[in-house]
Amino acid sequence: MTQLADNHDDQLISDDAERMLWYALLLQRHTLGMRHNDTLTTMNNLANVLEAREKHKAAEQMHRQALGLMTEVLGPRHLDTLRSLSNLAHVLGVQEKHQEAKELHQQALELRKHVLGPMHPDTLASMIYLADTFDKQGFHEEAETMHRQTVELHRHALGLQHPNTLTSMAFLASMLEGRGKHEEAGQLHWQILELRNKSVGPTHPDTLTSMRLLADVLESQEKHEEAEKMRRQALKLYKQQ
Repeated sequence: MTQLADNHDDQLISDDAERMLWYALLLQRHTLGMRHNDTLTTMNNLANVLEAREKHKAAEQMHRQALGLMTEVLGPRHLDTLRSLSNLAHVLGVQEKHQEAKELHQQALELRKHVLGPMHPDTLASMIYLADTFDKQGFHEEAETMHRQTVELHRHALGLQHPNTLTSMAFLASMLEGRGKHEEAGQLHWQILELRNKSVGPTHPDTLTSMRLLADVLESQEKHEEAEKMRRQALKLYKQQ
């Protein structure tokens, strides 16, 4: 995606990867200068690696620096600048700096609407993250409304089986589960599981995640045997990977 595109798998990031990016950044700053596109790209990549390795404060500092330079060099509406803005908002949210994260997500959403259009995957991703931030701030009604809108927009723009649509549905289901709406959450998780089984297969990590989340909902509904059966099935499929 898009930061469903902009997020990173920390287990795949090594010390060597971080070290190499630091070295590349120092070299590019010296040879190309701070405002060169390659330098800015390396800064953004390094910030993402720092975030993935849970070095959130360092990631925030690097994202802020990268965003400031990209805004000056590329302009506030450039796609790389918007991606950097979204990345900074995300790392702020991870650190529970929800108010600033919300403001930046709102800014990214409005800019992406104007630059890319309201149905672009990046625009829809900004809606998901803004809704999630609303939820974390306790604005649950607003969050639920936005998540439902985002699911419908994803379905219309990308289709029901698209990975981004299923991710949007999963965000809504998790939020409903958090609000105690176990029945609807369970129905959504079942639907997501069936669609992921069809689209990516039963052993795909996203499918296994759906099984785990569904098992949690079944547990909340006191359907303990079904939950345990789902977990055992997920474990068996995981071993087949």
